Amino acid sequence: MTHSLYRIRVEGRDHIPAKGGALFVCNHLSLIDGLLLQASTDRQIRFIIYKGIYERPWIKPFARILRAIPISSELRPREMIRSLREASEAIKAGESSASLPKARSRASARCCRFGAASSGS
Repeated sequence: MTHSLYRIRVEGRDHIPAKGGALFVCNHLSLIDGLLLQASTDRQIRFIIYKGIYERPWIKPFARILRAIPISSELRPREMIRSLREASEAIKAGESSASLPKARSRASARCCRFGAASSGS
C-alpha cells in the first residue's frame, strides 16, 4: 500500500542509526502518518500516542500490540511522568520511539526529512 497508493519517497534514511536509541518527532494530519513513518524504516518504532486516541476501541488492540505509550496533558502528573519515563527507558534500551504531534494544517505537516540532530547553534 505504501508503494502503490501513497508512493512515499524516503530521504535521509542513512541518518537513522541501525541500532541504539532513536527519537522521531514529526507533525502529522491523520492516523495513517504513523504507518507511513513505520514503513519508511526497518526499525521497529514505539509510538507515543495521545491517550484519547489510544483508548478508542478500534485503536487500543493495535496500539497494545505495537507497545504504544499513551500520554495526555490531562493525565495526573504521576501518570504523565510514568509515560515519559517509559519512553525514555525505551530509547535507552536501544528502541526507537516516535512522537507525532498533531499538525494544525497541511502546510505545517510537511513530512520531515530524516536528519541527524545537531547540538550546535
